[in-house]
Amino acid sequence: MDHSTKKLDQQIAQAIQKVDIGGVYYHYKNSEKFYVVESVGFLEATEEVCVVYRALYDKGIVWVRTLENFIEKIGDTSRFVKVS
Repeated sequence: MDHSTKKLDQQIAQAIQKVDIGGVYYHYKNSEKFYVVESVGFLEATEEVCVVYRALYDKGIVWVRTLENFIEKIGDTSRFVKVS
């Protein structure tokens, strides 16, 4: 997969429009555990756009999930819901 830097920059810009870096979200399965989106980037092996987010509970584990999966709808709700 040979993407140009310009194309990668465009993909990041589009991702930033879909998630709020610095925004706090909760996973639809547990609205009492919060996560902060720290960054977006690429999964090296596939060059898929990913979201990097940190748990705001326990030890603050860092998670990485594809953007597509992060913003996916589960029934009538989003997988991750932004806290107002």
